[in-house]
Amino acid sequence: MGIRFGIRNRLLLVTGIMLLFMGAVVAFFVYQARGTKTDMIATVGRIMNEDARDKILVATQNMATSIGAAIQGVSDNDERIGIIKKLIGDIRFEADKSGYFFVYQGTICRVLPTKPESEGKDLGGLKDVGGILFVQELQKQAQAGGGFVEYVFAKPGKGDQPKLSYSIMIPGTDMWIGTGVYIDNIAEAQAAVAADLEAAASRSLTIALSFIGAGFAFLILPLTIFLIRSIITPLKRMIGMLKDIAEGEGDLTARLKDTSGTETQELAEWFNTFVEQVHGIIREVVGNSNQLNQASHGLLGLATQLRRASGDMTSKSTTVAAATEQMSSNMNSVASAMEEFSTNISTVASASEEMTATISEISQNASKAKEITGHAVGKAGEA
Repeated sequence: MGIRFGIRNRLLLVTGIMLLFMGAVVAFFVYQARGTKTDMIATVGRIMNEDARDKILVATQNMATSIGAAIQGVSDNDERIGIIKKLIGDIRFEADKSGYFFVYQGTICRVLPTKPESEGKDLGGLKDVGGILFVQELQKQAQAGGGFVEYVFAKPGKGDQPKLSYSIMIPGTDMWIGTGVYIDNIAEAQAAVAADLEAAASRSLTIALSFIGAGFAFLILPLTIFLIRSIITPLKRMIGMLKDIAEGEGDLTARLKDTSGTETQELAEWFNTFVEQVHGIIREVVGNSNQLNQASHGLLGLATQLRRASGDMTSKSTTVAAATEQMSSNMNSVASAMEEFSTNISTVASASEEMTATISEISQNASKAKEITGHAVGKAGEA
């Protein structure tokens, strides 16, 4: 009888399911980590963007206040511009020194440290690649009390890059000051954070997979093998003993030994009890078989005696049969004589009947003769 799906395969299936479950858990955490990484990168970008806004807002407001204080009481416009150049001409910020201040009077450029040749020119018609008139927009924001403008502007060494700028009026003047940061710095910072997070996630995943692999190789797999052996080995011994018993070659004096303290030990104990009972039953059967053997020998002797007596009875029956046959022949002769006697009696009876009829007829004739005679006598007397 074949086993379709044995205990070993079931335990291995459970182990495989556990491994798949752990793999699914790891995959889920990796997915969650990637989602978390994306969220963190977006959060970092948002925070950095907000930080950049706060930074340029505060820096621009402070510089506008400082310039206003520095040129207070100076009425000459060129002198004012000269003071402003000294104050902001050498200021650079950001790690790549891409941050600087610029001052406009309306849309006329007054101070532009990175491009002095543009100073004194009306740059109100400048557009970015998206068509934004960024100088005019910054002027509007400054006149409105301060505000931000996003546009694309050339960055030294990197070409056109998105830029965030803030502008505000310089107190006591008709000039406004602005500054900005390139958004690609934020994108680079996001990329750096993403790389750090990816590296951290990879390290965490490697560590997790290492622990899972080690746990599977040194704990789950050996434990599974131990469980399989602790269950399958006693069962195989029981199956072997039952097979021997079923095929008639079993040693009923053998016993299973299991000291595992588990259900297999209890099964082994009950199996030993069963085999012991079977052994006792077979001993009784063997004893009864011996008694039956002795009784069969006695019956064989009795059958021999009966056979001999039957022979004697057969001989006597033959003699009786012969006598019976002779008697039957005599009875046939008697029957023939009786039949002849019966025939004779029938003949006599017939003759008697005829005689009786004749006598009756004679009697009738005599009566008639008497009557006729009487009648004749009567007539004779009358005459």
